[in-house]
Amino acid sequence: MVELAVPALAERYRATPWHRHHIIERYGLLNIFILGEILLSISFMMGPLYSHGFDWALISAALASLMIVFTLSGGSISSRPNIWSPAGCRPR
Repeated sequence: MVELAVPALAERYRATPWHRHHIIERYGLLNIFILGEILLSISFMMGPLYSHGFDWALISAALASLMIVFTLSGGSISSRPNIWSPAGCRPR
């Protein structure tokens, strides 16, 4: 409950400044963190394949995870480089 009150207490006298570049950097770092976690979980899924033998469930889960990684990395990083720019501003 206290955490939900922090923005209201912080902005009761004046508005908090909003930094577009900081938000972009935070989302980029979050994306890198999530991609690393997915790759780590894929490597943990591949371990039982080498020790216990061939299993279709593990292979399908690993392929689905790789599809998620390719979708996240290709769709959010490279396809829209200027997503956070305001509608009326043009990059110089």
